[in-house]
Amino acid sequence: MKRHGLLTAASLSLSLSLSLALLGATLATAKPPASAPEAAVRADFQALKKAMLGGDGPATAALASPNSIAVYEKCRNLALASPKTALEALSQVEILIVLQVRKDLSAKRLAAMNGADLLAWGVTAGLISKDSVTACEIDTLEFSGKVAVASMLVRGEVVPDLAFRFVREGTRWTMDFEGLMKLAEPALAQNRDKAGQSKVDFAMSLLEQQAGKPLPRGLLDGPLTAK
Repeated sequence: MKRHGLLTAASLSLSLSLSLALLGATLATAKPPASAPEAAVRADFQALKKAMLGGDGPATAALASPNSIAVYEKCRNLALASPKTALEALSQVEILIVLQVRKDLSAKRLAAMNGADLLAWGVTAGLISKDSVTACEIDTLEFSGKVAVASMLVRGEVVPDLAFRFVREGTRWTMDFEGLMKLAEPALAQNRDKAGQSKVDFAMSLLEQQAGKPLPRGLLDGPLTAK
C-alpha cells in the first residue's frame, strides 16, 4: 500500500489508494437497483470525495465518524505535550500525525483546535493524495444496523481485504478514517522493519523526505513554535 497524505490515512492515510468503478455491464449481469440505505451511503461517499478534492476541510470533517474525530483529538493532545518515550507506544500513523502537526502548527494554534478542526486543517492544507481520492469507488455494500461495510475498487478491480466502514450519524453516513489508518499499519511496519528503525525514527525519516531537508530533533518533544 502506498503512503499518501499523512493526515488521512491515515490522511493518513494513510490511505485512500482506490479507483473509479468501470461501467458498461450488460442487462444480463446488471446489478439490481440500489436500496435506499445503499443509495444514501454512495451519495455521502461522493459528497466526501467532493469535499476532499475541493480542499473543503470542514465539510470533510462533518462526514467523518465520531471515532475518527476522536483519533485526531487524541493526536492533537499528544502533539501539544508528549515526550519521545510516550510516542513510541502509539501506532505508526498516529506518530506521523503527531509529528506532522508539530512541524506545521504552533502550540497556540493547536491548543485552540479540536479533533474535527485538525482533520479539517489537514484536508485544507492539501495533506491528501487527490489522485487516490479521485480513483476510489464503492463496489458492494453490506449493512448491520447503523454500520455499512463497502468492498472497494482499485482501478476498476476489487481489492481483496480492502473495505471502507461507514457509520450512520443522524441522516448522514460518515467515513471511518480510523479503520483506514489501521489498514495502513502492516505496510508501514514492513517498510519500517526493512529500514531497521523505531517507529519514531521512521516517522521522522518520512517527514524529512517530505520536507526535503533534516528536521529539528526538538520536534520529538513538542511543537516547533509556541505562537
